This record gives sequence, C-alpha cells and structure tokens, in this order.
Amino acid sequence: MCCGNEAVEFVIHDALFNRNTSLGFIFPDVFNGAIPHSIMALSAVSLHFMLDTYGSGVRRASAFSFDLYGGLYFDYMTKMKSLQGSEAAEFRVLCQGIYQRAL
Repeated sequence: MCCGNEAVEFVIHDALFNRNTSLGFIFPDVFNGAIPHSIMALSAVSLHFMLDTYGSGVRRASAFSFDLYGGLYFDYMTKMKSLQGSEAAEFRVLCQGIYQRAL
C-alpha cells in the first residue's frame, strides 16, 4: 500500500477488487489503468462517514446520504480536478499505483 493513503486504498480494494467477480474485474475498461477521480472521492467520503460513525469509540447511529456527504464529495472532486502540473502528474501516479496493487 502507498504511504499516507492506506485507508483509501483499502476501501477501494475491498469494494471493487476483493474477488475475481468484483466490479473492478468485471469492468476493467472503466478504470483505464488508474482509479478514477470519482472513486477516489467516494472512498475518501466513505472514510469520513466511518470516522463520524465510530470516531468517539462508540458507534453513533447515522446514515450515509447525499444530503450529509454530497457537498464533501463535490469538494474532493473539485480539488482533484484543479490539480495542475506536477501535482496532477503525482496524483495520476497515485491512482495508477492503487489500481495496479488492487489487481
């Protein structure tokens, strides 16, 4: 796993690549050799949800919904799309690495 991104990488692997019948293996053309921004953003938002739910050490009842987390998802998408130059290149390498390790 890659430094500082282990949790995001775990979420992506568990959700999309944990067995040969998972969506990542059924639809490889969606990935085009790298994890798409939308999946990176959704993975990060799902971690926010988990921290909100279990962050105190006691499970707090909550639901994952667009109303609660949609704004955060779009914030992540905006940040990723605004990357330029070397930051964009480094992010692309990160997405490619996560994809390659998931296979």
